[in-house]
Amino acid sequence: MLRLVKNELYKVFRLRKFYLFMGAILALQLVEIFQYKFLPQGKVVFPLNGQSFPLEMIGGNSIIMVMFIAVLVADMFADEYRNGSFKLVLLRPVSRIQFISAKAIALLASIMAIVCFTVITAYITGTIVFTWGNQLLFQGVPIDGNSIAITLKLTIASILPSAGFGMLVIFIALITENIGITIGSALALFIISPLLERYGNISNYSIIHLMNTFHEMFINNATLVQIYAKIVVIIAYVVLFYISSAIFMKRKDVLL
Repeated sequence: MLRLVKNELYKVFRLRKFYLFMGAILALQLVEIFQYKFLPQGKVVFPLNGQSFPLEMIGGNSIIMVMFIAVLVADMFADEYRNGSFKLVLLRPVSRIQFISAKAIALLASIMAIVCFTVITAYITGTIVFTWGNQLLFQGVPIDGNSIAITLKLTIASILPSAGFGMLVIFIALITENIGITIGSALALFIISPLLERYGNISNYSIIHLMNTFHEMFINNATLVQIYAKIVVIIAYVVLFYISSAIFMKRKDVLL
C-alpha cells in the first residue's frame, strides 16, 4: 500500500498542471495586490497587511481550488482509464480498494500542498508589498490572538471541505470516464452553489459553500455546535463518496 501511495504521489507531483496552478495562484495574488494598490483610496474596501493577506487569499481561492481538484482528478482517473493505466496497476497484486485509497491520499496531499503554497506565498508577497502590520485583520476587522496560529487553524479548516469536494469529483470521474465531463461537472457545481443560497438552509449542505465559508466560522464567533455540524457534513461527503467510489470500482470491469 505504501509503495502504491508513493507511486501516486510521484505521478501527481511530476505533472506540469500542478505547477501551472501554483503559477495561477501567485498570479491571482499579484492581481489582488495590483488592484488594491492602484484603486483610488476612497474605493479601498478594507485595509491589508502582510499577516492578513493569507486569510484573504484563502477566502478568495475557491475557484482555483475547484479547478485544481477537477483537473487533477480528471487526470488521475478519467485520463488514466482512457489510456489504459488502470489495467497496468490492477494486473498487479493490488486490490481496488487500495487503488482508490492511494489515489485519494495523493489527492489530499496535493490539496494540502497547494493550500500551504497559497499561504506561504501570500505571507511573502503581502509582507513585501504591505509590510507585516501591527495586527491581524480579516476583511478589515481586527482579530485578537497569535496571527500565525490563527492563520494555521484557518488553513487546516480550508483543507477539510476541499477533501470532501475531491471525493465527490473522484466519484464523478469514475462514473463518466471522461475528462471534459468531470471538469465541466465540477465547474457546474461551483456555478450552481451560489444559487442555492436563495433556498435558505439548502446551501448549508453544499460542499462548495463550505469551501467558501467553513474556515470563516473559526473567526466569526461560531459556536462549537455549529462548527461540529459543518464537520459532520464534510465527513459525510468524504465517507459517502469514498464508499460509493469503492463499490463502483469493485463492480467496474477495467481489465477488458
